[in-house]
Amino acid sequence: MYESLDREPARLREAFHWLTEAQVRAALAYYGAYPEEIDRRIAADEQWTPDELRARYPALVRSR
Repeated sequence: MYESLDREPARLREAFHWLTEAQVRAALAYYGAYPEEIDRRIAADEQWTPDELRARYPALVRSR
């Protein structure tokens, strides 16, 4: 999200209005300290498909 907002903390704060400024700063500081860890996690999360989600966590699927 941060990159899609041109790496502007103010825009990130607007997008996540429920977070305090301190929380946004903490998140950005964490990313600054551990970018590889965060990028790996984001890449892994982006691999999920709806079918995989249903297969792994069937209780999350609404029954019709």
